[in-house]
Amino acid sequence: MNKELFSKKNLMPVAVLSVICIAVALLLGVANLITAPEIERRNNEAIFESLRIVIPDGEFNPEPDPLRDDAPETVKKVYTEKTGKGTVIILETTKGYTGKAIGITTAIDNDGKIINTVITKNEESIVPPSLKPMGTYGDAYKDATADTVADVETGATVRYTEAAIKGALKDAFTYLGVGGEEVEKLPRTDAELKELITADGWLAPGAELENITPEEKSETLKRLYKLSDGSFAAYIVTATQYVPVETEALVHIDEDGSVMAIKKLSWVVGHGPENDPPAPDESQVNEFFGSFVGKDTAGIDGIDVTNGATGTSTHLRDAVKDAVDTAVPPLPRSDSELSLLIAELAPDTAFEIIAPEEKSETLKRLYKLSDGSFMAYIVTATQYVPVETEALVHIDADGSVIAIKKLSWVVGHGPENDPPAPDESQVNEFFGSFVGKDTAGIDGIDVTNGATGTSTHLRDAVKNAVDIAVPPLPRSNSELLGLAEQLMPNAQGFENVTPEGSKLLKRLYKDVGGNGYVAYLNTFAQYGGTLESETLIAIDNNGKIIAVKNLFWKVGHGPESNPPAPNEAEVAEFFGDFVGKKERDLSSVVIAGATGTASNVRAAILEALEAVPAKESQAARVIGIVLLTLSAAAGAVYVVRRKLV
Repeated sequence: MNKELFSKKNLMPVAVLSVICIAVALLLGVANLITAPEIERRNNEAIFESLRIVIPDGEFNPEPDPLRDDAPETVKKVYTEKTGKGTVIILETTKGYTGKAIGITTAIDNDGKIINTVITKNEESIVPPSLKPMGTYGDAYKDATADTVADVETGATVRYTEAAIKGALKDAFTYLGVGGEEVEKLPRTDAELKELITADGWLAPGAELENITPEEKSETLKRLYKLSDGSFAAYIVTATQYVPVETEALVHIDEDGSVMAIKKLSWVVGHGPENDPPAPDESQVNEFFGSFVGKDTAGIDGIDVTNGATGTSTHLRDAVKDAVDTAVPPLPRSDSELSLLIAELAPDTAFEIIAPEEKSETLKRLYKLSDGSFMAYIVTATQYVPVETEALVHIDADGSVIAIKKLSWVVGHGPENDPPAPDESQVNEFFGSFVGKDTAGIDGIDVTNGATGTSTHLRDAVKNAVDIAVPPLPRSNSELLGLAEQLMPNAQGFENVTPEGSKLLKRLYKDVGGNGYVAYLNTFAQYGGTLESETLIAIDNNGKIIAVKNLFWKVGHGPESNPPAPNEAEVAEFFGDFVGKKERDLSSVVIAGATGTASNVRAAILEALEAVPAKESQAARVIGIVLLTLSAAAGAVYVVRRKLV
């Protein structure tokens, strides 16, 4: 044994240090006994001061509520306001910029909205005024919910600290069980995405942006917004096995499901330019992104992946297609496929998709052709199969069916049933029965025996499509043509030449035999849109009225008024006075007791006369030219004779 090891010389320093440590420990213990209550009192005072800030007139128990075992790490204490104003959550986060805890007190009402938030403790080295204890930072969170708290703009410059505070506030909502599902943590916030969308001009500054991200969606579609013009903006993110984010992009999609624009936010491939094949350069990547513009899902399928980035480009292509399908759920036929079918029915005719405000479940696409006609794609569904009937209906500008193409036809039973399902010739005959008919005629089409349900659905869908393409008037086109033939018996057939933008002139028919025009007019009363008058007039080629038929007449008061409303004979005389008159003579046609209705009728007739290309002035010009020519010739003869003499 080494005696020097335990010598007085060696043991003395150890003993002294031990005594010092024991003394310091005793002193710290005594200090803690003295100061701990004071520290706790100050902490409690700070907590209750923050309670009074977030709910100024709130009433609270001195002790917090018992904390549940499943409380998030950031939730430290919970106080329930006695009168039902809400709940206060005391939070601490250890995720500040310097890693030191940030104290937060937030009050949440019973509807899941933040009443107020205050910072109670912040020990970071550089603390802006808004983030200092009891500062104004939390004012920005008023009325925020679990779904919107991540998007609150606070103006804080330390984004990591701001994210930590938002995460703690989200934990408060989670603890209370309000606000629905967990907000997805994205590489970009909603505020950043809105700024990007606005900067690209997809959304006008200050315009509304609606988050319509569906609950059930793909992994790559992170946000789907509906813009004020009816288009969509999709934020897509694809992940790879090498890095958390492979590609980020914003895709602008029109309401018909075609890509209007695409913005590359990030692009990561697994290898560099030294590989074989080399990674694509910036121009190649931009060309690849540009190839999406103008394409729907069918077109996107045909986009070639980029050589040297096959994985990344394949992932992006799939993500864009999925985003388009989610924004505008695909139809049984794509627009590109329908375009080919339209080209078969109307060769060499340009067309555009139009989106009517009112659209039925069966009308899936409505196209307007350059010749003024329409093409409607209709789909009817049955309880047995997703698609019962698909058809493409060609509708003229008057609302009559020009042609109909059967794309699919499904009935619920077969030829062995009683009655048997119709055979192909019967089905074709049924489809052919629509040609030449307007909505009034479609109503009279008999359903097909053995396929009553399918044929009824198709008939209703075609009628609805015609009504939407050419909104029905108080009288159908077929009814008006019958009345026009009565008014102009010598007509050889009528052609609709109604000018665009007409208000009171609803139909203008031109006799193909050159006898003149027939105009259908109607006016609506100022007291609620009820029909006030319907009038049919025949006009010759010189702009003179040759016949008038009163179809409907309504005035705002009765025979007991002063002056009394005109009787039936007076009304007939009023309409008869228009016969033989031209545009300049209309002011002389009046009727007492119905000045408003009469004025509206005159205005409608004036609009019709102005729409008729009168030939009188042209004839006068011709006569004038002839007279001038004859006069010149006579003068020349006179001069020649004088010279001869």
